[in-house]
Amino acid sequence: MDSNIINDLFNFLVIHYMESKAEEKLMRRFNYSFIETHLQEHRRLIENFTALKEDAEKGISGPLYLSFRTQLLLFDWFSGHIAKADRHMGRFIIAESFIKPKSCL
Repeated sequence: MDSNIINDLFNFLVIHYMESKAEEKLMRRFNYSFIETHLQEHRRLIENFTALKEDAEKGISGPLYLSFRTQLLLFDWFSGHIAKADRHMGRFIIAESFIKPKSCL
């Protein structure tokens, strides 16, 4: 796996992390009770990709390992975080927005 691909993915994650600040504000606004767990998942993804990026830059791991590890991280993110945590948070916020008066939003 080319380290440029990993750099591109890492840059995407940096952008997503900045966008997650808006997500964090939304969770705080609606007092989402799982906010710390949710944000920890974001931090864990950044940490894992940072380590992967460093491995790629230093040439520590071969392309097959980097490819496999990247696929695992992305699969875990899509099937775990997005499909479950983001979905749960989204449903919670939608439900809360119908309960609270518009003046609170």
